[in-house]
Amino acid sequence: MTQKIKVQLLRSEAKLPVKAHMGDLGYDLFSSEEVLLSKNEMRLISTGIAIEFPEGYGGIIKDRSSMVTKKHITTHAGVIDSGYTGEIKIAIRNNLGRSQVLGMGEKIAQLILVPVVSFEVQEVDTVVSSDGRADGGFGSTGK
Repeated sequence: MTQKIKVQLLRSEAKLPVKAHMGDLGYDLFSSEEVLLSKNEMRLISTGIAIEFPEGYGGIIKDRSSMVTKKHITTHAGVIDSGYTGEIKIAIRNNLGRSQVLGMGEKIAQLILVPVVSFEVQEVDTVVSSDGRADGGFGSTGK
């Protein structure tokens, strides 16, 4: 049985999230407005949609590879809790050295659904490495 993602279109310009191919991980999200992004500007971009996630799921907003490689635009602050049902807005940063336009209806990010997992948080005096790495990070395993 296929689960359903319930999506409300909040304005006439809004588009439903889509997958380009059935096996794709993420659903493309679209801008519901035209925006001029200044050099190095970060802004919230409206998608014009609200989502009711399937029970036990939330969402992660991630970059679209073409936005990063061709337009130097990245997404930020991309966690959507399962209970949030307001408009989905995408925090976007223009990393290009000049202003550029995001068009209405342009694919701007992708939504990945993830299961919600809860753990009890327990304070301990020390933590133990499961693989012997301990506090080695940021390239500690070599190239």
